[in-house]
Amino acid sequence: MKKIGIFSLSVFMLFILAACGRDYEAPVIEGVQDEDVLQGSTFDPMEGVSAYDYDGNDLTDDIEVDGFVNTNILGEHNLTYSVTDDQEQTTTINRYITVIFETEEPYQVYNGNFELGTGGWSLDQPGGEAAWNVENDVLQVDITNPGSEWWQLQIYQLIEIFEGDMYKIEITARSAAGKTLGIGFEDTTAGYAMIAGGTYAIALDEDFETYTFYFESDRSIDAAKFVMYLGQMDADEAEAIVEVESVLIELIDPNSGDLSIEGADDIVIMLNDEFDPLEGISAHDGDSDVLDNLVVQGEVRTNVSNRTPFVVQYVLDIGDNLLVESRIVDVEIGSAANRIFNTDFDLGITGWTVDFPGNYAEGSMRVEEGILEVDITDLGAEYWHIQLSQSGKLIEEGITYELSFRARADQDKVVGLGIEDASDGFASLTDGIPEWTVGSEYETYTFEFTANETLDNVKYALFFGQMAESDEPTTVYVEHFRLREVVPSGESVLQNPDMTEEAGWNFDFPVGEGTMTYEDGTIVADLTDLGDAWWHIQLQQDGIEVSEGMSYLLSITLKSSETR
Repeated sequence: MKKIGIFSLSVFMLFILAACGRDYEAPVIEGVQDEDVLQGSTFDPMEGVSAYDYDGNDLTDDIEVDGFVNTNILGEHNLTYSVTDDQEQTTTINRYITVIFETEEPYQVYNGNFELGTGGWSLDQPGGEAAWNVENDVLQVDITNPGSEWWQLQIYQLIEIFEGDMYKIEITARSAAGKTLGIGFEDTTAGYAMIAGGTYAIALDEDFETYTFYFESDRSIDAAKFVMYLGQMDADEAEAIVEVESVLIELIDPNSGDLSIEGADDIVIMLNDEFDPLEGISAHDGDSDVLDNLVVQGEVRTNVSNRTPFVVQYVLDIGDNLLVESRIVDVEIGSAANRIFNTDFDLGITGWTVDFPGNYAEGSMRVEEGILEVDITDLGAEYWHIQLSQSGKLIEEGITYELSFRARADQDKVVGLGIEDASDGFASLTDGIPEWTVGSEYETYTFEFTANETLDNVKYALFFGQMAESDEPTTVYVEHFRLREVVPSGESVLQNPDMTEEAGWNFDFPVGEGTMTYEDGTIVADLTDLGDAWWHIQLQQDGIEVSEGMSYLLSITLKSSETR
């Protein structure tokens, strides 16, 4: 018995020692992979997921999941799975679920009936302010500030379009305030250039109506931007609520047959000009006049705050034939290409672009009694996050230009000046950004530059974003922002200013009498009858070119045989 007891104890001790020396593996979680799921679909984070310990025991019920996937919200969602075994060993795995959307056709918008809230749509506010939400499957946009241009409030979605295809866009919307809604397509691969050349404008009614727009693409793009523009179309537009019930894009294959529309050429009109869309327009079906069948679509607002290209469409839909002709009506404000328009803000904000690109900063700009007030509530993180600008300006190689602005601020604020080539990604034409600290008293700040090349799309801007660590939200007041050409000293606009040649000057005796001659670089006027008015004898030049905003110095060296 004694030997058996000793043997049993030895076996037990060996078992204990073997158990104590075992290398336990951490539990395993299976079925946890990154995954794409469709927006609005049902997602179960535990579907297909299981866990086991070192001995193969099922720990699935012990898995803890941290995080939540809302499939109505597009984008990436993070989940963390963790499980602990009886040896207090824990395994943790991260999982990324990306909510995406799909449409039956690539050119269609997703969630065009807003059943999934704002899913698939994006709101951009580069110059305006608005809040949006979906109630009872209707998109509601509460516009508190439409900005100063049509593009400064946008709701958009990326779709795929194809060269040569025609698309029919139908939007059902309303606005009790009569807000104008714009529609457009932008090329995301070409600086968001307007593919149709402008915006198709709709004057919304207080009741829901369905509006139609046709678009034929001249290019194929896999990420074209379809946009509803809610910024200011008309300078009188202010706060408004816009409701959109549905957006539908479908591919059509029209056959124009013998239909024709004449006179729908692109035109340029000026600020506040009248526009008659039917002036000079004719329509025919073969030899028959069908002008009465012609439908004109698209509004043109001429009371704009900045240049706005509108798309007007002429539609003939007769029998099985459909013909659509589009024209661009470009409303311009009349500024000279080599000048800044509305330099003293006499016309309010007209001609100026107010921009808060990327929504990094917040604030507003308005003109009160001829003074631009820049009310900054959030500076953003970069100087360019708040801008006042004009683009499309001409500079000529070798010419020196002076930019000046007169300003003050409620508290010291560093303000920058931009001179950029808008056709080259807004590349700066200066070494660094000229900047000044604007204080509590009005001062005039100036900067000169000489053009190294001739450019026709220069952008001049004042930057009010964060430029210095000391900058804080404040209000800046700008009295004027001006541009002038600097004429080198001694360069005369007159011909033969030194009288060294017999050219340029006219001797005129409309009433008086006498003679004028060139003698050794001097003009000698021998006056025999003065007449009875100062203009009765003249030495003059006609056709001298002078420019608005330029300063000229007139100097004359002369003597007389008698005091006069």
